[in-house]
Amino acid sequence: MTQSQEFPIICDICVKEGAQLRYVSRSYGEEDNLLVIENVPVISCPHCGQEYLTAETLDEIERCKAAHFRRLRLENFLEEEVWPQIPDSQLGIRLSTAEEEEILGFEE
Repeated sequence: MTQSQEFPIICDICVKEGAQLRYVSRSYGEEDNLLVIENVPVISCPHCGQEYLTAETLDEIERCKAAHFRRLRLENFLEEEVWPQIPDSQLGIRLSTAEEEEILGFEE
């Protein structure tokens, strides 16, 4: 959705013209797992008082959440499973992509 609408928005709930497009921030998760998504388009109706997201917006939010939590799982795996197994003398050494993939179990 664009920042400015050139046509009136009809509320999907009460089917009245005059709904407004607003941009808000949404947060998902807590503390170290927190994901904040800014500029989320929300349809807000002054007639019925409802606010809702479009299916397209919900799909994009789910995609962002999945990527965020996938990255967190990888970080936790590295911190809990991989780094403790590395000898202190090897910490800080740059690995090649092949070596990283082998450690992570992605080798062919």
